[in-house]
Amino acid sequence: MGNFYDALRKAESERRGRAGGSDDPLAPRQAGDVDARVVAHVDKISPEMEQFRMLRTNILATDPAHPPRVIGVTSSIKKEGKSITSLNLATTFAEQRDTKVVVVDGDLRRPSLAEMLSVSGRFGLSHLLTRDLPLNKAVYETPIPKLHYLPAGDPTENPAELLGSKQMADLIDVLRAEYDFVVIDTPPILYVHDAGIVSTSVDGMVYVIKLGVTPRERVTKGLEILERSRARMLGLVLTNVSRGHQTVSVSEYYSYSYQG
Repeated sequence: MGNFYDALRKAESERRGRAGGSDDPLAPRQAGDVDARVVAHVDKISPEMEQFRMLRTNILATDPAHPPRVIGVTSSIKKEGKSITSLNLATTFAEQRDTKVVVVDGDLRRPSLAEMLSVSGRFGLSHLLTRDLPLNKAVYETPIPKLHYLPAGDPTENPAELLGSKQMADLIDVLRAEYDFVVIDTPPILYVHDAGIVSTSVDGMVYVIKLGVTPRERVTKGLEILERSRARMLGLVLTNVSRGHQTVSVSEYYSYSYQG
């Protein structure tokens, strides 16, 4: 099965090569060079972009009177498309008129959003949780209009404790007041319990599954962990889905077809 995102990444690598840049996907990119898999920014008329718009619409429809505004994203294991889903979802929210959005790299162990956005900064989430630092010192503009970015910050020895602290709950309240939508990328739930901790402070969780790769028992286990945390599930997202694949229903939640 061909992978749309792999094709985009190859095209982006070739473009950088023609421009005299590096073909190494880990090499630093020029400012404004957003990861090609963020289709909500680089290809606004693609079928994949429409799937993210559908995801946004269905999330908002879970409670039309009081739609979820602070949303956590997790998966069972790594490399399922969780972080790309976070960025695409946040970008889709940001395309709405008069909407201010921030995406938070809540993976204090293996952050990845900075490289995807080509944005770096001195301060981040870990600094806000351990220092008396104003929010505007740790939030950065991105190449994507109306989308701000709060990076993970410096590594810490106690990420779970920080994410479960009163400081984190207070910070989420501040972000809720400052932004219309907050999307928090969290670590895979089966590796560490960080996502379960964050789920207690957000309005709902989105769970990412890589079709044909993630074993059903791992998905079930991950959902059970979130259920024990009393997380509100907003939906499941399927990645690694071909364009011709029909949307698949998983459990009682929605799922969305796009490639990841």
